[in-house]
Formats: sequence, structure tokens, C-alpha cells
Amino acid sequence: MTEMRKKVKNKDRTRVQKYNRSAMAVCVVVFAVILFVSVYTSYTANKKAYINGLEQQIEMVSGEIEKSIRTRGKNALFISKEENILRLLSTGEQEYGQKAETDIWKSVGQDQDFYGISLQDTKGNFYLSGQNMKLCNQLVKKEVDTKQLKESRKAYRITICDDGNMPLIIISSQVKGKDEKPSGYLHLIYTYKMLALPNDMKDREGYLVRLPSWEMVYYNDKEGKIKVGSQIDSRKKFIKTAEEVLKRNNHIFTYKSSDGENMLASVYINEEFPFAFILSISANDMVETITPYTVAQGMISIGLLLILIAMLLLFSRRLTKPVSEMIDICGRMAEGDETAAFEPQGDKELDRLASAFNNYRAKIEQAAYIDPVLKVGNRAKALVDMNLRISDFPDERFYVFMIDLKNFSRYNEIFSVEIGDRILMSVAQKLSKIFGRHLYRISGDIFLGLIPCQYTLGVTAENIYNRICGSFVLHGIELDVNYYMGACSYPEHGKEAAELLEKVQSAARYAKTSVPQKNVVIYSKRLTEEVREEEKIAAMLRKSLRDGTLEMWYQPIIDPFKEEIHSAEMLLRLKNEQGNYFPPQRVVEVAERFSMMDEIGDYILKEACVTLKMLEAVPNHIGNLHINASVQQLAGKDYDKKILRYLEEQQVDPGKISMEVTESILIQNIDETAAVLSNLKNAGIKVALDDFGTGYSSILYLSSLALDTLKLDMKLVNQVNQGRQQMEFLKTVIQLAKIKHLVVVAEGVEDEKTLEKIKWCGADYIQGYYYSRPIPRTKFIEFIKLYEN
Repeated sequence: MTEMRKKVKNKDRTRVQKYNRSAMAVCVVVFAVILFVSVYTSYTANKKAYINGLEQQIEMVSGEIEKSIRTRGKNALFISKEENILRLLSTGEQEYGQKAETDIWKSVGQDQDFYGISLQDTKGNFYLSGQNMKLCNQLVKKEVDTKQLKESRKAYRITICDDGNMPLIIISSQVKGKDEKPSGYLHLIYTYKMLALPNDMKDREGYLVRLPSWEMVYYNDKEGKIKVGSQIDSRKKFIKTAEEVLKRNNHIFTYKSSDGENMLASVYINEEFPFAFILSISANDMVETITPYTVAQGMISIGLLLILIAMLLLFSRRLTKPVSEMIDICGRMAEGDETAAFEPQGDKELDRLASAFNNYRAKIEQAAYIDPVLKVGNRAKALVDMNLRISDFPDERFYVFMIDLKNFSRYNEIFSVEIGDRILMSVAQKLSKIFGRHLYRISGDIFLGLIPCQYTLGVTAENIYNRICGSFVLHGIELDVNYYMGACSYPEHGKEAAELLEKVQSAARYAKTSVPQKNVVIYSKRLTEEVREEEKIAAMLRKSLRDGTLEMWYQPIIDPFKEEIHSAEMLLRLKNEQGNYFPPQRVVEVAERFSMMDEIGDYILKEACVTLKMLEAVPNHIGNLHINASVQQLAGKDYDKKILRYLEEQQVDPGKISMEVTESILIQNIDETAAVLSNLKNAGIKVALDDFGTGYSSILYLSSLALDTLKLDMKLVNQVNQGRQQMEFLKTVIQLAKIKHLVVVAEGVEDEKTLEKIKWCGADYIQGYYYSRPIPRTKFIEFIKLYEN
């Protein structure tokens, strides 16, 4: 026993040592990462501060330039009002020229940046003619646009230029007499000194650029030397770079100087005068400036990290063993061990941690496995429970049921989501009486239940369905709730939880989407094959719609008395991979199940418009084309408006379209359907009731709906061959229809004997194999030509 304990202790010691080494390695990595992040963050912050300083400097320099320009601009305005200047411009007498020049020099002669003056009348003549004046006059004539000065609303304008050796600024102001009419222009010219960088920025480079042409005026290098734009062609590429940067709303950029040095530049735009000032500095100078700060901050970070690591190492020795045990327990939990739990460690803080972990685990399980609203298991819990049941009792059969509430979304729409949740709670209470704790909410309004085998699956399913269907009262309102239900069995239909869930979902989905809908569907292999076949048809149908290859066939509707083609019904046809056609009714059922009827309806309407335009070139008596409407289409939002809008776009008369609806469609939502049909009829579209005689309430529709045509079902038509009494009955039905001014079409007439009897009964038009089977459009047009001839 002692030897065994030694081995256990050695094993624990080895594990602890291994943990310590791992912890040390982690600390080193964390130390390196934090150090790197600290240094990088510090460097980035210092760089940003340096760039902000550069931006502040350029704003300061540009502000000084703007201030100098405004001061001298105001001075120009003041001088332009001198009496001698006004007299000189108005009289042209030279005696005022000397006086005007003297007045100007008195005002600006003490300005160290003053270069010269020029006085010009509105016709462009210059009045001051000294040697320096002539140079100034030539410069003004070349650079200043007096037309812009005259048209400008500004008191003065500036022109930035150079004389070939130094940059200059010309401040121009209009000279106005007492009547405020312009009599000339005063131009004061200043040298570059007002543009130069301050002495404390000699390590910077400055550029002044004329806008909007982006023509460089001068360049101030690190040594304080000034060069004008014509002398620095090598900088034009740099100016182009600055212009492109500004287009991206960025005022900071980098570039390489002419000697290959990396530079950092900031751009300031003055739109008033206008000019751009660019201040740049060597990137190496920036790095040299901020590096000492970054290093110092890095050293402080290293010291703090070392202290923190030392404290962590000291503290970890006391925590190593209990923490290691907790890690093992966490690993067991992660592997799905439900018995794993944190035990007290004999340490107050660790015990609190263990208790917190246990509570947290319980909350996680609650969140992971329990529906928060209904307090029953969820999908994940259902899978776990099924797998446990299969693993613990592999030989015991059980049934799986999926229950889906019919039209539950309408309760949310009619009442509210809160009322919807209360309905679900009531349903869950009813289902819990059957399935107990093995009831689960899979999603939304779908439940899953497990129950042991007592009777056959079919009997059990019917019993459960009968128990759960019915009404209940909520807030004084009686609600009638019905369900779709799918069922499967373990192990016949699957030996794993996921497989069983997939099978029962297929059964429930088939119950919901089948046409007509079914209450209960028990899974079978044939169901899977049928679902796959439907998915195949749906895929081919989508492709045909996408490619425009879905075929439309036409069955003529004949006037048997005039022997003319009155109209035709459009019927869709879909080919399979072998080139054969699927049964039409099968295609329609799949389209309805996969919610494709809206798209098919649009396709049929488009084809109808194409056919009607083709028929315009063929002599015929065809009044309209019949197209069939589905439940999904009529229930769609603004279905009637969409049809009428499309017919208007295609310039097709609505009266050329006849919309056929069946009694089964009307039964599902007669009020809304009647409103849609009424809107279509009011717009000119014909409305036909199809398959009349297959239900028990058809007479009601004759008196309540806005109909134009009544189409007698083939079964009702063929009853005329059973005797005189049946003929009289059909004749009475037709007479009732004609009381409502309805046109009557007899469907399914296949021989002359039936035709004559139907004509005797009073039907207006005949549709059936006697005249023609459904045929493609090309053959239909040929049929029309032959029939008309």
C-alpha cells in the first residue's frame, strides 16, 4: 500500500512539475506578447503625438501667413483711398504721380517685406514709371488678372508668384472714387520673408503651392534657403503626390525626397486666398525624437510585468494542485461526463470558485437544454435523451412524434406574440399529459414527443391526434387549434437519434405540404422515395422556369353551334430527363408544396401575353385565354394589382384573359378570394369557376361570386349518358347558371353522342378530346388556321 501511495504521489508530483513548466512557458509567452504590445502601443501613441505636433506647426505657420496677408490687405485698402491716387487716376496728370508715390511709400516703406508698387487704371495703363516700378508693372501685367479682381466681391485679392529669383505676393485692391465706381487698381508687392518658416523650424521643409493649379511657388529647405518653383522641377512629382492625397481627404502623407530620404508631410489648405502650404520633416528625425520616450515607457512596462509575474508564480504554487484537479474535472465535463462535479478544496476562495463553477454549469445546462418560455426540453435535449435511451435500452422499442400547429402564425398576427406564447403554453400543458418529461420544443410551434410502444404506431398516432385536437379558452376567447403530425419508430426507422429526428421531420413536413394536407403521416421508405421524387421535380421545375423552357399547351374551347374556336385553356407541361412529360397534376402539387406557384403564375401570364400578340397576326375568333389561379397566388399580397400592372405594361387588353379558380380554392378563404376576383372582374378580366359539380356547395358560389363563366366538371358532364333524368338535371343546372348570365363550358366531351346531349342541355361551349387534346403553341396556331379555313 505504501509503495502504491508513493507511486501516486510521484505521479502527482510529476504532473505538478509538468504543470509548473507549462505555466512558466505560458508566462514567458504572455510576457513577450505584452511587452511587444506595450512597446508597439507606446511607439504608435508617440508617433501620433508627433504627427499632431506637425499639424499644429503647419497651422501656426499658415496662420501667420494668413495674418500677414490680411494686415497688408487692409493696408492696401487704406492706401487705395488716398486723394492723390484718386486724382492721378482721374486726371492722368503726372504732378499727382509723385505725390501718390510719396503717400504710398509713407504707408509701406517701413515694411521690411515690401518689394514695390504698381498703379493701374481700369484700361490697363500704368502710372508709376520708376525703374523698380517698371519691373513691378511688368510683373503685375503678367501675373494679375484684373478682370477677376473687378468681378470679385472681395475687398482685395492676392496673387502668389515669383520674379525668377524669389517668391512674391501681390496684394491688389480696387481704387474707387466717391461715387464708388472703380477708377483703377493698386498693387502692393511683398517679398518671400513674410512666407518664410520661423527660426525654430529650420529642420523642416516648407512648400507654398498656388491653387487651384497646384503650381509650386517656392520651396524652403532645411537650411532656410528659398528656391522658386521654376528652379525646382524635381519637386513636381512630390506636389502631384500631395494633390492625390488631398483628393482622398487625407492631410498626412509620406514620400521620398530627391536624395532618397523618407519624409513625412502635412498639408494645409487655405481656400480664401487660395494657397496650399506643405510642411515636411525627415522620418528619421521623427524616429530619433520619439524612440527615447518609447524605450523609457518599455522599460517601465518590463519592470511592472516582472513584478506581476513574480507575484503570480508565488501565488500559483498554492493553487497548483487544486487548480489541476479542477482542470481535470473541466475536461471530463467537456467530454460529456454528467457525474463530474467540483468538490470542496479546503480553501475558502477555491471553495467559492468550485461552487460558482457548479452553479454556472447548472445554468449552462438549463440554457442549453431547456426552452426558456415553455420550460420543456429543446432540440438538443431531445437528441441527448434519445441517444441515452438507445444506449441504455437498445432492445426497447419507442415511438417518436412531431407535432406542428396549423396556421399558428395567424394567431401572432391577429392577437400578439405574447398571446401566441400563451397558446403554446396551453398546448405544451396538453401534450405534457401524454408525453410527460419526454416533451420537447424543437422550434417555433413544433413539438417532439417520445412514448413507449403499447399499441401499433398507427393506432397510437391516431389516439394521440384525437386527444390533442380540439378547442380551449384563453382570455375568454375560444380557440380551435389543430395540428399536423409525423411519426416514426425505433429501431425500424432509425437506430440513432439524428436519424430518427430526420425521419419524423420528413413525415411531419409531408403532412403539412401534401395536397390535400394530411393530419397524420407515418414515416415509410416509400415516403422518402416520394419526397426525393418531388424534390427532383421541383429542381427541374425551377430550372425550366429559370431557362424559360417550361412548356405551355393549349386546349381549344369550341362554339359547337357556330363551329368556331371561342377561347383556349393554358396548361403547363414539364419534361423529365428522358424527354417524357410528368403528369400535370403531379407537377402542380409539387409546385404548391414548394411554394412555387407565384413564380409559375407570373410565367404563365407572360406566355399568355406572348401568345395573344402572336394571335393578332392570325385570323381567329378567340375571345380570351384561360389561365388557372392557385391558392398561393390568390393569397399573395396585391395579386390583382400585380396582374393588372403587368397587362398594362404589355399593352394587353384585360378582357383577353380569363382567370379560372376551383371550388377547393374558394373554400379555403372565400372572403379574401372573392374580393380579389371582384377587383379583377371590375378591371375587365373574365372570372371562371372551374370543376363545377365536384363539391357540395357550388350553387352558393353562383349567387355570391362575381363570375363570368361556369365550367362543368367532366364527371358531371358524362352523367348525361346515364339516362333522361340526368340530362334533365344537367339542363336545370345550366339554366340556373344562365339566370345569373353566366357562360357555360362543358369539359371532358370526348364523343359526338355526348356532344349532342350537351348541346341539348344548353351548354354554350365545349372543351374536350372530341375537338382537340391539349397541344403546344405552334400546333395550336396551326389548328386555328386549319379550323378557320
